[in-house]
Amino acid sequence: MQYWLALNSIPDIGPVVVRKLLSAFGTPKNIFQMSIDELIQVEGIGKSRASRIISFNRWNFVEKELQKAEALNVRLMTFNDPDYPLGLRQIHDAPIVLYVKGSFEHADKYGISIVGSRTSTDYGMQVAETMGYRLASSGLTVVSGMARGIDTASHKGALRAAGRTIAVLGSGIDVPYPYSNRELMNKIESSGAVISEFPFGTGPNKENF
Repeated sequence: MQYWLALNSIPDIGPVVVRKLLSAFGTPKNIFQMSIDELIQVEGIGKSRASRIISFNRWNFVEKELQKAEALNVRLMTFNDPDYPLGLRQIHDAPIVLYVKGSFEHADKYGISIVGSRTSTDYGMQVAETMGYRLASSGLTVVSGMARGIDTASHKGALRAAGRTIAVLGSGIDVPYPYSNRELMNKIESSGAVISEFPFGTGPNKENF
């Protein structure tokens, strides 16, 4: 897992690039054992990216991520994990590492996303909660982002139906956003899963959404 986390933390080495590297060298550990000349043979890996891999020295950060995961009961799931969500795996830039609280079930492949404005009208909130309730009552998993407004309402609707719901965060899994939704986050964890592709402590930066 440490080599997966290391790759996940290197700037400008995103999921698409990592897949090319894995295709060429097999495992994350092997990638870190390659020379610059070997790395740059891979399409899209120039000297700049190869140098970032060769010079990686943030192993203390990696160790702290592993320790935090254990302390917070967070599962670290790689792209190669058989439990990795099927729907997410099928997109071209699926995250190579997921931070997960809660659990996935086979039925989650029948999921429907509900997202919308953070400043919705009361009517919009009612509609979103009703949709979440009806979808979850029908056995579908409601997927949203736990943000204010429509996201929150859809999660609450699914929970009211005692159904499955999954929250995909734009922050670290230890940074509930908004903070006022921390209780909602705990309920989602118990009735589905909360997931993030970002390291612990990552704030809800605009580019993450």
